[in-house]
Amino acid sequence: VKITSWGLSRAAWAVATMRYKNPDLMATLAERATSPALLPTFDAQASTNLLWAYAALGIESPRLYRALEPQIANNLVTYGYSAETVSTLAWSAARMGYYSKDLMELLNWYI
Repeated sequence: VKITSWGLSRAAWAVATMRYKNPDLMATLAERATSPALLPTFDAQASTNLLWAYAALGIESPRLYRALEPQIANNLVTYGYSAETVSTLAWSAARMGYYSKDLMELLNWYI
């Protein structure tokens, strides 16, 4: 089944919005998101929706954060993010206890 980064992130968002905490499902989504074919296609909104979903459900996925970090950095510098997107990314990382000095410095620079 072919799924886009947007579709995957919206599926994760919907699962989190319903408060359906299913670690196996979220692990499958993270595995799919970090696939070499899909990972480079994540834009600001898709990355943010996906990370918000994990944080909202309290499901840790440091591998997902690490995998998306270069994509987030590239998109932030190239296209810019809204203040809401930056704050949601920072909240998601904080909620999950994910700390990356490089990501936090980049978000701080952007703000």
